[in-house]
Amino acid sequence: MSVTQSLFFDEICQRGSIHEADVRQLRELYYNDGLIHASEAEAIFAINHACRVKDPAWQDFFIEAICDYVVGHAE
Repeated sequence: MSVTQSLFFDEICQRGSIHEADVRQLRELYYNDGLIHASEAEAIFAINHACRVKDPAWQDFFIEAICDYVVGHAE
């Protein structure tokens, strides 16, 4: 995970909410190279746990990203 991703991730977790614009940005950041890496999957789970308020777009992204990681990249 890049420094940019890490800072953005920390901001979302501290805020405790994830908005549609955040989901769009996460999608761009995480799928930049076409893969969800282990550290990114962990960050996605952490965001899900830290945020009590979630835009409806989050659920679709969360499921898609974790499935992509598990099916395509997990050992």
